[in-house]
Amino acid sequence: MSQTLRFSIVTLILIFSVFTLGGPAPGPDTGWSLETEKDPQQKNSAQFNAPLDHHFNKEAPNKAETLILGKWVKSDNVDITGSKLIATWKGPVDFCNVKATLFICDDKNTYCLPRTQEITCKSGKKDKTQIVSTEGESTGDLTSEGATALARQTHKPLMIEFYGIWCPPCNQLNEAVFNRPDFKKISENFIFLRLDSDKSSSWNFKAKYKIKGYPTVIFTNETGSEISRIVGARDLDFFVNEMKNVLKKKREKSFDSSKELADRSGDPDAAYRVGLIYLDREEFEEAHYYLTKASRGGKSRKGDLDNKLLTATLGIYAKLGDSSKEALNRYVGLLKDSLVWYPHVEESLDRGEELAKFAANQSDSESQKKGLLAQINYAEYYLKHKGEMKKIDATVAGLYEIEGDAYSELNEKVKSQESFEKASAQYYSDIRASAIDENKERAYNLERIYCIWKSGKVDLANNWYDKLEKVYPDEFTFYYQHAKLLQDQKKFREASEKATRALEFSYGDNKLRVVGLLADLFGSLNEKDRALEVLNKGIAQAELPADKTIRSYRYYKKLLDLKKKFSGS
Repeated sequence: MSQTLRFSIVTLILIFSVFTLGGPAPGPDTGWSLETEKDPQQKNSAQFNAPLDHHFNKEAPNKAETLILGKWVKSDNVDITGSKLIATWKGPVDFCNVKATLFICDDKNTYCLPRTQEITCKSGKKDKTQIVSTEGESTGDLTSEGATALARQTHKPLMIEFYGIWCPPCNQLNEAVFNRPDFKKISENFIFLRLDSDKSSSWNFKAKYKIKGYPTVIFTNETGSEISRIVGARDLDFFVNEMKNVLKKKREKSFDSSKELADRSGDPDAAYRVGLIYLDREEFEEAHYYLTKASRGGKSRKGDLDNKLLTATLGIYAKLGDSSKEALNRYVGLLKDSLVWYPHVEESLDRGEELAKFAANQSDSESQKKGLLAQINYAEYYLKHKGEMKKIDATVAGLYEIEGDAYSELNEKVKSQESFEKASAQYYSDIRASAIDENKERAYNLERIYCIWKSGKVDLANNWYDKLEKVYPDEFTFYYQHAKLLQDQKKFREASEKATRALEFSYGDNKLRVVGLLADLFGSLNEKDRALEVLNKGIAQAELPADKTIRSYRYYKKLLDLKKKFSGS
């Protein structure tokens, strides 16, 4: 005799079905099932079966949890044999309380997608949010075989989030937006694709949509033509309003249709939409062309349009500056002028950072100071005009942090530490407001601990990193950040130990970053042979996308430069 707890998930369309105890098994092609014996308290393992013509991905981070003594406990072991996965715990499994995220591939290996659900003995509850995710390794053409196919099938727009597990604003989006009821309700009208940007599974879409930073959320119509994008962490209201706008204009205002209209008739509003998308993609020549078209009429947007045209012009000169001294001088001059003309637009922060960085490389202390003061001016303006902050990608804590970093570069230690102190206090308030346990919360804590460190409370920051490493023991993020703190304190041996732990759990782009850090640390310890060993291994194992504009190449180049440095060649 056996009693079976089973559940099904329709292939690709993640509308979760109701869970039942006992009864007939679902058809083999409808989902995956959890099987247990009649007396589950005598058992410490759970078996999951993939649907027909599918298998579990051994390389992905499959996770199963059960409730033991009131706490969720991750399985101690996961064994996979094709379509069968067995999760084992040291203690007995509560089969009315199991959570699992398992990665299922079709046998043709055209896609590998996770299925996530909490299994209970209750019925009648469905999660209607349609989510296709590649948090595990994916293969094949995601555009045709995964999310885009589903968008076409359901005639729904596609929402694509590019994120990193190490990225504080990405985690803030997940906690403060994606988990909220208002978002979940409107997201029923979308196909939501989440791409871990450190994994090769994101490369095709990163190249297609020209992703330059994280988080970036792309909205497309059902054919994959971009409608709009959100860069950075925005609040729930901003997201919901943008999603409503996308639903209204998903047909007539996509990138392809707007470009066709702008090319055919010179429509200034269509040209403006196209120019903004090119600008976000950092395709500056194209952006300048269409924004110039937009300047010939349409809605009244003179000041904003001039600022966007300036951004496109700066981008063009920046690229030309690699080979033309005249263009480079023009670029720097325009950067300085832009900070006078538009001191409080969102772009002024990046322009100030660019000026300060360029000037530092040229040992131009006067221009570097102008760039840093522009960042402080930007932060102070919005801290005094908080009602205007919805216009920009910033939080109160983030603005204090901007001030702290800039004052630090200006060697104003007291002001820097005061700003970081305010930032860490605000991040703590954000954690309290989120109603998430302070000792487990990750989004705000990622930045909060950095600010604690920079405020001068190094021992407290060390303690927090130790604490969160225990909460996230199988993740590189907190080990990596802790290693950076210890490196800053010149505790290179301890830092190398943390970086080694980070390397153990790293992958993709973040592995390249950890390899570079670990090699630097071994170099500081005068252990060049170990530095070269980790570099050679990291270089040999590196996977690189075909598109050389993806930031993987920047991290890879650093490894090559370090190898040259340590080998003396």
